[in-house]
Amino acid sequence: MGIENYIGQARDQFIRKSLMSDEFLDFMKENMLPIDTLMANYHCAIMEIETKFNVLNKQFSLQYDRNPIESIKVRVKSMESILKKVRRKNIPLTLESIEQNIRDIAGVRVVCSFQDDIYLLADCLLNQDDITLIEIKDYIKNPKPGGYRSLHLIVEVPIFLQSEKKQMKVEVQLRTIAMDFWASLEHKLRYKKNIPPEEASLLAKELIECAEISSSLDMRMEKIRNRITKAALQPQSNNRNTLRAFHVSCTIENFQRPFLCAFIHKNGRSAVYHLAVCIKPQAVGYSPPSCISCISICSHSVSDISITFLTRWLTMTGS
Repeated sequence: MGIENYIGQARDQFIRKSLMSDEFLDFMKENMLPIDTLMANYHCAIMEIETKFNVLNKQFSLQYDRNPIESIKVRVKSMESILKKVRRKNIPLTLESIEQNIRDIAGVRVVCSFQDDIYLLADCLLNQDDITLIEIKDYIKNPKPGGYRSLHLIVEVPIFLQSEKKQMKVEVQLRTIAMDFWASLEHKLRYKKNIPPEEASLLAKELIECAEISSSLDMRMEKIRNRITKAALQPQSNNRNTLRAFHVSCTIENFQRPFLCAFIHKNGRSAVYHLAVCIKPQAVGYSPPSCISCISICSHSVSDISITFLTRWLTMTGS
């Protein structure tokens, strides 16, 4: 016991005098600065890519009234993960080697609504003149043996520092909600320990089946979306387009009880309506055409429209 206590006290003294000294802390700070700077640069690169996707999502929302992006997740690899990859790839333990050989330190995961949104967003990103494509891996068209599906891009994006522009690599993963659901659960289940080999083999087969079901669901939902879009673009009959008809009666000069009928037709998503102005024939002694004019107007109440168009018709006929 005496020797153990002596060793423990000697260890504590060494730590306090050596590892906790001001000189050692200064040494650590000086040597950690390049690592901290590199990690900060990766964070900046992530912000650049994330902003680009947010801008695209905003544009699609305003221009096409849809949001192809459901969510965006970002991460920078921990130093522990980086060191494990250095050991696995057997590369030199230098910052230059790490930056050159490990291309997924900065990661951006974009979760999309539909599979065709993945390729649409990828094209939009790669068409930007400050983005350089380094590598592409399409695990959607060519899934991994375990069932994993996603589109992976390795891109370079510039970050603008105080006195220089620096190109940084970022891994971009694009996947649907179903793909992300499957990948997240598969990742958790893969690291469960103490599973017998026979059971592990059965679970692997079941995960592959789930991946195929997930892919089938993506395709089915995309077909439903396309059918809805196609149906919305087809012209509809007048009966289906007619929202409501109303009559307004009033007394103007020689007109005893002229009736104004306005049939309001909504034109797509815009706030534009078309009105047909009609006059009851027996009220004027002759039969004018059933539809005098058809004019597009915006943002008026029904009563204002009725009076306005009746007055215009009377002026037009010289009454």
